[in-house]
Amino acid sequence: MFALLVTTLATLFLTYFSPVAGFILGPCMALIAAHEARRCPPPLSYVKDARWQQMDERAEWLPARVQVVYLGRTLIGLKVERRLYWVWPDSAEPHALWHFRRLCSAEFQR
Repeated sequence: MFALLVTTLATLFLTYFSPVAGFILGPCMALIAAHEARRCPPPLSYVKDARWQQMDERAEWLPARVQVVYLGRTLIGLKVERRLYWVWPDSAEPHALWHFRRLCSAEFQR
């Protein structure tokens, strides 16, 4: 979200002061913002004693801080170790989606 704001402000600034620079840098900044929006959350696991775990690059499970910042019907906002991810869980299996939404609902109410 922050990257999108910075991109928009920089594009407006460059377009106002230098149309050529805005024409060249505007699409580049839009591509960077689009890349940021497509980030995928890391693999997460929930342990029964109310702990979230995150898989690191060495395929080891490490404790993770997960906070549910938004819980909607078709969109879930997760903050994993201070990074915000937007998840569209509509393509999940119904049973897995039910369990995931139940965990997120419990976290959201804390």
